[in-house]
Amino acid sequence: MDKGRVKNFIIILLVVVNLFFAAIVLMDKLEAESVRRSAHENLAAVLESSGITLRDTSLLDLEAYAPIHLRRDMDAELSMMRAVLGNDVYRVDKGGNNYFYSGSQGQAQLSGTGEFEILPASGYGEIKSGDLIGTAMDYIKKLGLSSDRATAESGTDGEANIVTLTCTWDKAPVFNCRIKFTFSQSEILLIEGRRTLDMPVTDKDYGTIDAFTALMRFLDALSESDQTCNEIFGLESGYMLNISVSGDGSLIPYWKILTDTGEYTIDGITGRVD
Repeated sequence: MDKGRVKNFIIILLVVVNLFFAAIVLMDKLEAESVRRSAHENLAAVLESSGITLRDTSLLDLEAYAPIHLRRDMDAELSMMRAVLGNDVYRVDKGGNNYFYSGSQGQAQLSGTGEFEILPASGYGEIKSGDLIGTAMDYIKKLGLSSDRATAESGTDGEANIVTLTCTWDKAPVFNCRIKFTFSQSEILLIEGRRTLDMPVTDKDYGTIDAFTALMRFLDALSESDQTCNEIFGLESGYMLNISVSGDGSLIPYWKILTDTGEYTIDGITGRVD
């Protein structure tokens, strides 16, 4: 056999081998998709047998987030306060890991568990272009925090306008870290709520439950209580902030289930339903 034929034979062989492996990959994907679809259908059937409709089975493809350990960083906190209260800000230790800050642009109180309250001085919380949500979003960026505009809730309290934002961590919502802005007609009067802390230290190596398990735990909790539910129309993966007065804590993975009878949260590690 001459060299040309040997070369052509090798090329053909490589093509056949590549096609073989491509077929295996395709078959694996098709099998995985079949298993996924079957699992979705089975869970929907289990829920329906309990009188519950799952509006969108694609929600079951959501993944849980990994736990993150946080701690309070006093240097970062001081820089944050300078950004909103002015470079002349000073800090007073009120005891119990609570600190008071004051500067030319306002005053603030912050606790070790993330709760805070900021009173901007007049003229330092101006509403930008009549956009209350945009003004609130810009302000929390100064605080070193993040949020998604889609989480914003608006309302009124007497003559004041209210905007509430849910904090996010790397785009994941932190369900129990919400920040409320109270506006007059022209400026921010008060910012209060609970923030995520400043410094991720380590990721804890804990297993987390998936969307299927979360819904099954939810179904078990319903069957053990006198509560009812007819439809599940939303499922979110996010965090809850769990923190001690010392300023050490964790972002714990949580699932939030939205139903026609209310919202339920499920601990993504223990499976406990709240």
